[in-house]
This record gives sequence, C-alpha cells and structure tokens, in this order.
Amino acid sequence: MLNNLLNIAIKSSYLAGEEIIKVRNNITQGVKLKKDKSYVTNADLIANSIIIEQLEQTRIPIVAEESIPNVLKENNIIRRNSRRIWLVDPLDGTSEFIKGGIEFTVNIALIEDYEVILGVVYVPVTKELYFAHKDIGSYKWIGDYEENLIEKSQKLPYTKTEKYTVVASKLNLDKNTQLYINNITIGKDFTYKNSSSSLKFCMVAEGTADIYPRMTSIKEWDTAAAHAIVKFAGKNVYTLGGLELRYNKEKLINPPFVVK
Repeated sequence: MLNNLLNIAIKSSYLAGEEIIKVRNNITQGVKLKKDKSYVTNADLIANSIIIEQLEQTRIPIVAEESIPNVLKENNIIRRNSRRIWLVDPLDGTSEFIKGGIEFTVNIALIEDYEVILGVVYVPVTKELYFAHKDIGSYKWIGDYEENLIEKSQKLPYTKTEKYTVVASKLNLDKNTQLYINNITIGKDFTYKNSSSSLKFCMVAEGTADIYPRMTSIKEWDTAAAHAIVKFAGKNVYTLGGLELRYNKEKLINPPFVVK
C-alpha cells in the first residue's frame, strides 16, 4: 500500500519539477508577495495544481501551502478527524528559486496519526530525489524518472562526516539559532555549512551533516517530507523538549526543533 502511495508521490514530484523548470527558464516568473510576507511565483501555483491533481486519486485529504487558507477553512474538521493527510509544499525555497539558485525542492509527505510515515523531496535542477517510507527506509536517486527507480536507488545514510558538521539556513540564520550552534560546538572541532530549503534535512539523512537546528517557527509542510527522509535513515527531528516533531496539529506551525 505504501509503495503505491510512494510511487504516486514520486511521479507527482517529477511532473511538478518539470513545470517549475519551465517557469524558471521564463523571463516572467510572476513573483508576488503574500500576506505573510513570503513570496509566491507562477511555479508555486502550477506545481501545486499538478500535485493536487495527482494526489486526489488517493482520496486522502490534502493540505498544500498554496491552497491555504481556503483548504484549511473548508477542511479543517476533515483533516483533523482523518488518520492520514498529505502535506505538500510544491516549491520549498521560493526565495532561492527567485534568485536563480538551484537549492529549491518539491516536498510531499504522508502523515498518519500525527506522525510522518512517507516523504518525497525532489530537486528539479539537479534531478536529485530523496524518498522514504516507514517500511523500506530512506533512499536517494539521481536522474530522470524510471518506473523501477525505487529498486535501483541508494539506501541512506551512505556516508559519514569526518568532522562534526553543523548545517543551518543560508538566508534565515537568526540570533537564537546562532546561539544554539555556539553552545553545542563549545570545545568541538567542527565545520559549518549552510543550505536552503529542506535540503538541510537531507544532508543529515545522507550523512554529510550531523545536526541542523532551527529556533524560529516554520510551517508543517516545510518540514514533513524531509522529516521522513531523516527519520527512516535512522535519525530524527526533535523539539527542544526532546519529543519527535508531530503533524496535523490544530495550527500547522512547528515549534523550534533540532534534526540529528
């Protein structure tokens, strides 16, 4: 059952990725500023529509960033009473996308009983695909979509850092996160990396980073897919109280967390 849902999510991410690249190569990206001061582009909206159309065949409630606030207003009771929901960020790292960078992703996650059980993170520019579910673990594939790519992919983690490695946000490193990093690296020989979007999680999952702390709030759809990649690679995402990050909360906002 989960393999079938995983295949649908993977296909959806590739289809969305193709359209995102088309918009990226277009002079007019349709950049707008939303009420929460974050950016949205034509790529976000087109990818959102494609993914929703694909996931609707599963008959599982869908919560997608670019369908907010209408979806939440109409389906809040439905999603809160559902054991399973999809959480979708059709373009994570929109600021990076607008700047012409490559570190933006398509994120699709499946939540069951408040816990992440499946996730897909796809990087359209490099065609790097991270995917996982609770029964098979976490994997990475690089290349075009293939029907049997699940069987051909490399299991994570596949490497280990030589030196303690901290990864943090390229664009949004706040004072509290910097203070946390300062405290955990006292007396340690460490190295520091930064990255955009959910790729910070994936670095921890694949073994190129040891820890990713974030002390500022972020929405559930920003973390869920990559959380699955980390979790089923043998690591996890924790609140500052030491509990695993949970999803489908009444308010879809995460508290500060640490990925390790």
